Amino acid sequence: MQAPPDIASAVTALCRTDLQVFIERVFATLDPAATLERSDYLTILSDYLERVERGECRRLLITIPPRHLKCIATTIALPAWMLGRNPSRRIMAVSYAEDLTREHSRNFQKIVRSGWYAHVFPETARSIERNTVAEVRTRQNGFRRGASRGGSLTGFGADTIIVDDLMKADDARSPLLREKVHTFYGNTLVNRLNDKSVGTIIAVQQRLHEDDLAARMIDMGFEHLNLPAIAETSQVFALSSGQVITREPGDLLKPRTEPRPILDEFRLAMGGPDFEAQYQQNPTPPESALLEWNRIATYRDAPPRERLLHVVQSWDTALHDGRRSD
Repeated sequence: MQAPPDIASAVTALCRTDLQVFIERVFATLDPAATLERSDYLTILSDYLERVERGECRRLLITIPPRHLKCIATTIALPAWMLGRNPSRRIMAVSYAEDLTREHSRNFQKIVRSGWYAHVFPETARSIERNTVAEVRTRQNGFRRGASRGGSLTGFGADTIIVDDLMKADDARSPLLREKVHTFYGNTLVNRLNDKSVGTIIAVQQRLHEDDLAARMIDMGFEHLNLPAIAETSQVFALSSGQVITREPGDLLKPRTEPRPILDEFRLAMGGPDFEAQYQQNPTPPESALLEWNRIATYRDAPPRERLLHVVQSWDTALHDGRRSD
């Protein structure tokens, strides 16, 4: 059933100025059978991305759990919105693998070829003269180009670079592969900015290791939007609209589809360290959970006690440090 003309016109107008509304429209196009959970985190995420589009933030790092619209919002919807508002904008979206890059590019094509996008941004839709999986380009010489870490970027420059996971979770345990990612970003990717004084970089990912790319970006001074699945501290987000959103310890990002029992199930299935990294954005060194005997004091005779009558210790120990150990 189609919406009444006045409602449809209002939604079209909002899509031009409100990134969250645009993201929701993109989500409905790419996954029409699914129901989007409209939680506060989506409002926060959209506001931070809008600030990059306006040039108010040049370096943004977003750490967020998997399946929280990070790819749809940042790698597909945001470039389409940016090009719609400025068809001369040059955008490069980079992921760790060619097949993932192509999937994101195909979904981007689906959006900019849709009828509703032509109503929202008619000038951009009419000006598209190149439309391939590798690149969508406008007559104003703007484009959205997909690239992978293993592909060649020689000869290509961009006004905005979007980094969407440069490393698979399984690769994070390898010092060699982590260093390759750091080298690719520092020696290749950041140099693709056309104007380094105003060019913008957005990195969106889940934490995988205490020395992953996100850790390096924090050290570089990136503005950091950190959204753990379960809030561990109070977080106050003052949005551009004047709205203030607060997360208190224990608050969930997606309370309807990922309530606490589901997250506890994820923790058991994944193992504590992996859950802490990918869902809580709090990676810890593998050896941090191991018992260090040299830090435990021992006594030949029990120390004197004045008030306690007895002490009970209950130990649930693991004999090995494997993934299946406690």
